[in-house]
Amino acid sequence: MLRRLSSLFGGGVRESGQALDRLGAALQGNYAYKEQLCRHRRVMPLASRRPTIAHDVFIAANASVIGDVNVGEGSALWYGTVVRGDVNSIKIGKKTSVGNRTVVHVSGTMSSPAATHIGDNVVIGDGAILHGCTLHDECRVEDGAIVYDGAVVEKHAIVGPGAVVTSGKRVPSGQYWAGNPAKFVRDVSADEVKALQGEAGQRYAQAKLHEKAMLRSPEQKETDLISEDEYQSMRPGTRVGS
Repeated sequence: MLRRLSSLFGGGVRESGQALDRLGAALQGNYAYKEQLCRHRRVMPLASRRPTIAHDVFIAANASVIGDVNVGEGSALWYGTVVRGDVNSIKIGKKTSVGNRTVVHVSGTMSSPAATHIGDNVVIGDGAILHGCTLHDECRVEDGAIVYDGAVVEKHAIVGPGAVVTSGKRVPSGQYWAGNPAKFVRDVSADEVKALQGEAGQRYAQAKLHEKAMLRSPEQKETDLISEDEYQSMRPGTRVGS
């Protein structure tokens, strides 16, 4: 009963504020500035193109998933990420981590249309740009790297920080590429392959922590969610180096 009364009272107060705003705008006439309120939508269809989000996917509060996008189970789309499947399709596999501020887009040109396909257990760093490309399972794209239309990054390959993989290039399995334009630098070590395989799982654990924090009620304390020891155990180890 008390909850219902609180809801009704709160709704009345909010509506009163909106009514006063409308009244003030009417009194100002043509001089009134009318702000268009646009609430952020994490998952948004575009015409007939609708995202398909599997179970157990973390989408950060300010991330955007738009149009023809398919995200596999256990993947994470971190803060500020934009995944835009408007003129072609995007597929992201299972337990793949797409870093903060990363942009995933497609090519819809008549001459060379290109969808974007990202495999399972892929780790994509912060600020990367992926455009109409293909990333195979268990590869890594480091912070700020760009992978263009038709390019392919094979399994256990690494694209270094800030590298630019130009259109149509293929980064073979087990190779580390860097530079602008990106080129072969060296082979990926066995330790780096092991780190690639383990980091996707660590990113998944981190995503579950962030999801709990995002959904917690104001009454919950941080200590109710997870202990500091558990949090430290989820932190990824040493980053795969150049």
